Amino acid sequence: MSRLCSAKGQGLVEYALLLVLVALAIIAILQALGPAVSDVFGEVVDTVQFIGSSPSGAIAGVSARWRWWWRWSFVRVRVEVTQPSTLVSVDIIEGSGQVNPSSQTCSPEDSCVFRIWVPSSSGTVRAAGGGGEKTASW
Repeated sequence: MSRLCSAKGQGLVEYALLLVLVALAIIAILQALGPAVSDVFGEVVDTVQFIGSSPSGAIAGVSARWRWWWRWSFVRVRVEVTQPSTLVSVDIIEGSGQVNPSSQTCSPEDSCVFRIWVPSSSGTVRAAGGGGEKTASW
């Protein structure tokens, strides 16, 4: 009789160990794929923001969102323009951080990317160029 009880307990322990292994595998997969899924989701959000925004001068749209690179965090600012060879400058109007580069020439074919290193937890950035400007928050 005691042999039968110990066999039932062994089955429960095996199920618990299997459940722990499955949970660890899911955690490992999510940590490996998390940044890639976040990037895809962020690109979709950026595209929807640009479609819904009305052009202001040569600036068609601006988005700002947190990104992680190894141990460092930064804010990626993406600027879309409507006119070729538009000089775009980006500055922080709320919050803090180091914008790199502070200005660059953008074209409608490619979005311009600026980075804000050592950013504050939240803030607002302004992109200006071609007679217009737009803001975005992170």
